[in-house]
Amino acid sequence: MTSTPSVTRPLYILEVRTRGLVVEARLNDIPVFTERVGRGRLFQVKCEPYLITGENELRLWLRLPGGSLVDDEARDGDATKVPYCRVRVVRLDTEVTGEEAVAATASTVAAAAILPVANGAAASISAAAATGGPDAPRRDSVLPHDLAAWAWDPQHDPLLPGRSFEAGPWFFSAESRAGRWSWEQASPYRPSSEDPAEIRVLVEKLWRAVSFLDVDVVVHLTREKTRELAVALGVNAGELESDQAGYLSSLFTSPGWMVAPLEQEAIVLEPAAAGRLVDVRTVDGEAPIRGGDGKRFFIIRPMVAKVEGRWRVVR
Repeated sequence: MTSTPSVTRPLYILEVRTRGLVVEARLNDIPVFTERVGRGRLFQVKCEPYLITGENELRLWLRLPGGSLVDDEARDGDATKVPYCRVRVVRLDTEVTGEEAVAATASTVAAAAILPVANGAAASISAAAATGGPDAPRRDSVLPHDLAAWAWDPQHDPLLPGRSFEAGPWFFSAESRAGRWSWEQASPYRPSSEDPAEIRVLVEKLWRAVSFLDVDVVVHLTREKTRELAVALGVNAGELESDQAGYLSSLFTSPGWMVAPLEQEAIVLEPAAAGRLVDVRTVDGEAPIRGGDGKRFFIIRPMVAKVEGRWRVVR
């Protein structure tokens, strides 16, 4: 009897626990977590879409939010109100067995059945992978171990009003499942060139597609991101794109569907990854494209890169 082949795939997870602080976490100079008003948050994200082959760098910035609320609560001495921030990067080694391991390609190592996708919401993995059907790989996990861990100590690193505190950097080795991402080979952003205008045109095209309920155009404009997320998370790109189209169709045909106006004057273009990525956001740090149907909230906060001479949504 032949034993079932298996492969071991590492899964990297960034976890941030914070409250009462303005926090930004950057992995390889890419913003992967932002809390701008000091809400209590427990945030976890798979690092794979942002990892590069070799040494990876994590940095953190903290500051007090505006006003005196945080200071007053901290002085109260109530442990449930005192600001805090804890961060760690965890590596979880997952053994995958089944036909996907035999092929040794695109093994599903996602820990959950919901993935972030280009529409800013979520889509499910294939039914077999999500429910453990006969074609799904089997996953056996070992206990995770921390590659980086840090907790803010207000006694050692006090925060002064209006000033930021930088923590890190922390370094850990990993391999990119793509070898090299499209944005790693992108042309650097040049704010004094035509780049800002070209990015704004792309964002407006995407907003118009959402406004006119054009699923095909939204899928087309975000295809590079969908393809790379599929590679990063070890899922089938066609299935992920199909799930995305189905979600958009459901949302766009909802009776309560509405889209917020696009405010170009409020858009900020923030370089990341040494200028090879541009984070498109509003001055308040929100997504420039927003909509919903009263029950489901929809956002697109694109990260774009100039690949082969053209700006594309890649994250």
